Amino acid sequence: MHLFHRLSRCAAAALIFAMAGGTLCRGEEPYERFLQKLQDAQLYDLALAYLEGLQDKPGVSDEFRAAIDLERAMLLYRAAAQLPADHPDRARKLDEAEAALRNFLQTRPNHPRRGEARMKLGELLMSRGEEALRNADPGGQSDVPDAIRFYDEAHKVFEQTIAELAQILDTLKGARVDPSDTEKVAYRRQIQQQIREAQLLSAVAVKERGHARRVGPQREADLRKAVQMLADLYSKETYLAGIRYYALFYRSQIQRELGQNNDAIDGFQRIADLERADPLRPLQMQAVRELVELLAAEGKYPLAIERGESWVKNLRPDERGMPEAIELQLALYKARLAWAEQLKAQDPDDRVASRLIRDTRADLRSLLRVPGPHLPRVQELLAELGIQPGGDNSLEEVPQVTTFAEAMTAAQERIDASETESLALEVLREKGDVQAAQQVERKVELLRRQALQLLQRSLALFSPQDDRDQLYDARLRMAFLLLKLNEPMPSLAIAEHLVWTHPRSDRGLRAASIALGGLSDLLRTAGPQEKQALAAHMEPLAEFLVSNWPDSTEAAAASAALVQLALMNKQLDKVEQYLRLVPAEGETALKLRRDVGLSMYIEYLQLARQGGDDSPDARAMRDKALATLEPVIQQLRPEAIDEGAIEALNAYCRLLLAAGRTDQALDLLLKDAKSPLQALSNKPDAAAPRIAMETYRTAISATIAGLTEGKIDNAQAIAQTKQYIEGLQRLAARTDDGNRVLAGIFVGLAKDTTAQLENTTDPTVKQRLSEALALVAGEAARSESFNTQFWAVETIIDVADQLLQERRAASTARESLARAATIIEQMLAKEKQTPGWIDPPALQIKLRLLLAKALRLQGQFKQALDQLSAVLQENQALLDVQLEAARVYQDWGDAKNAGFHRAAILGGRPIQPGRNLIWGFGKISQMTAGKPQFESQFFEARYQLARSRYKYALSLQDPETKKKELEKAIKDITSTAALYPELGGPAMRRKFDALLREIQKAAGQAATGLAAVPAPAS
Repeated sequence: MHLFHRLSRCAAAALIFAMAGGTLCRGEEPYERFLQKLQDAQLYDLALAYLEGLQDKPGVSDEFRAAIDLERAMLLYRAAAQLPADHPDRARKLDEAEAALRNFLQTRPNHPRRGEARMKLGELLMSRGEEALRNADPGGQSDVPDAIRFYDEAHKVFEQTIAELAQILDTLKGARVDPSDTEKVAYRRQIQQQIREAQLLSAVAVKERGHARRVGPQREADLRKAVQMLADLYSKETYLAGIRYYALFYRSQIQRELGQNNDAIDGFQRIADLERADPLRPLQMQAVRELVELLAAEGKYPLAIERGESWVKNLRPDERGMPEAIELQLALYKARLAWAEQLKAQDPDDRVASRLIRDTRADLRSLLRVPGPHLPRVQELLAELGIQPGGDNSLEEVPQVTTFAEAMTAAQERIDASETESLALEVLREKGDVQAAQQVERKVELLRRQALQLLQRSLALFSPQDDRDQLYDARLRMAFLLLKLNEPMPSLAIAEHLVWTHPRSDRGLRAASIALGGLSDLLRTAGPQEKQALAAHMEPLAEFLVSNWPDSTEAAAASAALVQLALMNKQLDKVEQYLRLVPAEGETALKLRRDVGLSMYIEYLQLARQGGDDSPDARAMRDKALATLEPVIQQLRPEAIDEGAIEALNAYCRLLLAAGRTDQALDLLLKDAKSPLQALSNKPDAAAPRIAMETYRTAISATIAGLTEGKIDNAQAIAQTKQYIEGLQRLAARTDDGNRVLAGIFVGLAKDTTAQLENTTDPTVKQRLSEALALVAGEAARSESFNTQFWAVETIIDVADQLLQERRAASTARESLARAATIIEQMLAKEKQTPGWIDPPALQIKLRLLLAKALRLQGQFKQALDQLSAVLQENQALLDVQLEAARVYQDWGDAKNAGFHRAAILGGRPIQPGRNLIWGFGKISQMTAGKPQFESQFFEARYQLARSRYKYALSLQDPETKKKELEKAIKDITSTAALYPELGGPAMRRKFDALLREIQKAAGQAATGLAAVPAPAS
């Protein structure tokens, strides 16, 4: 293929000729627009017929009529270009196009489109020259006169174009054009551009004229003249990068042909090294291909391969199917194979050569998947490697082999054939051709089993005269085939043996890849116990890989798998041990440490829920999680923060808050360049809505902590909280279950802060914490969102409940409760006006439950019971409502009349003889006994039952009756402890113990508490 032909098919050619004058039909008149539509549809013959009819048609502008010859020439040229080279009409159309162009140039000496016509005539002549060369004897040594004539005429046309355009440009120089006259300035730029294009094509015409001469001094003279023309153009042109670097490219090509290899290499390398030159990437690929071929021709194979591979591995997905990219890859693969052949000539067992062949075989197979004219050449290269794509019936039967070498050869033939058929299988699966895919799948399995059988036979045929290295190859291939045949256990056994017996070698590392593949397959289907056994099996292998191949991906993968298994099994001591196996640097290590830190954070949350945030186990796990995540956070780059990084940042901030390092958490959230809030602001889709919502939740928690500790003032806290709540609501609206997640976040915030209130003994801190949460909840209550309002009122009520315990804050608490009750009533009213606003509808009950609690805490006991009774009349089995109703009676008994403690125990509001609407703690404990899902309600009911019985007993005047009631209260606790020694966990057991001591003391007994009751088994 000749160079101009390549030029006409590359992006730069489109650039050059598009800039030469744009669309020929301006589309201003109806007939011009119609003509343009015919051209756009590539209906050139029809467009020519229509154009002929416009010659004498009234209404056609004189301007258009004057350019009809040019339009006809353009249409004829495009019509010819559509036809195959051997089509009888092609030459006729080109002749007619040439005649029309020459007639236009002869009859229109002053037409503004003369430059465009000359460029097209030159291009046409170049095409005729290329066609003449193509029809000549490709191996002939004689000149091709027709090609020489066409290229010579093209060169003259381009030179005449340059001269004419230079005269026009002379009238537009400097002060002759007003800078404010944008039309003339643009015209001047167009003329300058056309001159450069003509200069480039003129040089190319001289170069191709030299090629048409084939041999002799005139050929070399033309090539040297073209080099000089292209060198002048390259040095003079600085504005039009496409023309400048195509000039350098063609100059370098000729220099390579003239044997000036160093100059050619320098030119190609300059093009390859261009940065931020996306429009020129096809040219860069061609330059790198030339570079690879030139270096390989000089025997500099490693350098040629390094240059090619550095480009091929960085090809963009949309570039891999481009002709320039494919030509580059083929040049690279040829260089690899040439080097492998050279190495094998020196040493048939050369490992580098084997790797080059293996890699090239795999890359060529991948290239088979890309459709295009390159496929025959790919198949030829594969054939050189002994691989024939397509079916080979000769492989359907296992041959009789009598030597080790015969067995190995026959096995390799089947392995290669199975891999080739696997490519076809992928294509069939993508097409959805199930029947054909199943047929090929059976063939692939047959070939692999035959290869396995032959390899097993080869081991039996091995003799001392055979190469022991080939014995390794036989075993490695057996492991590979077993893995492909879904037999991972025997594959693993063979591969591991090869790993252990080939330390620090490429062979051992190749076997490690197969061993890890087998372990991966086994882990995919293993149960919990099997996974532990596989982890124990993998541990020495991973240590061996790290010791012998510390920088390999196999070592990193094995170590990472061990870490993940230990995390799944919650073996945190093992996690730290395995983590030390992972190389300290790199993305793998960073991601693993992040995952470990997040797992430790989750473990910390579980320990905190079980034993309290200040329990030794929880504190130890919190510190471990912080220590693990800290280096991960330090290594994060602001521009590379993704979803995983945001998740780690959230966990790290919450751990800092839990550790009392509020300043650091606030700095990271509000000031640091790595702030997850900033990352979400810059790129809202950086994380899934759930993780982004967790970021805002963390920010609210930090705001509360900052306000509590006096690090943030009220105004700042309110402004930030409003912003975070709005962010949460936006995210909730983007997902189907967003409202549910939002509700969960708000409930979690309320629980977290309430727990802080319960664990705080310092009145000042408790006051600040309560005020902080009240401020946050108050701001949230202004929202139009039901979920946000719901969280707000629940939080206000919980905070008020805590504040009631502080005498100096009691009035503030009552005001908050009144406000919460008002908000709830407004919410219930809005639901009546806009049915469905409360979503899900079941939360209406929870809302009325909250209203009842607000009323109870304000001392409005009857109103609270009225609310609860209305709910229970619809469904008496609502456990939370029953518990709240019993608490109302209990609080009423504490506040006004101890007789209400009897109602708290036995229930109230009869609905028929012997049946109450409100159950009381006694029946609640009966209904929940022995039901694990209601364990917490059961122990709460038993505790409150004993407490109410104790309070009722204290109100009795008769000593004997009082004693009996106190003994009943004692029995309520001891009988529960005897049946359920755990008593709902450590915290609940302590509450039972304290209450029992108090009752024992009132009954005149020794206050031993639960000491006499058997403790739960450890």
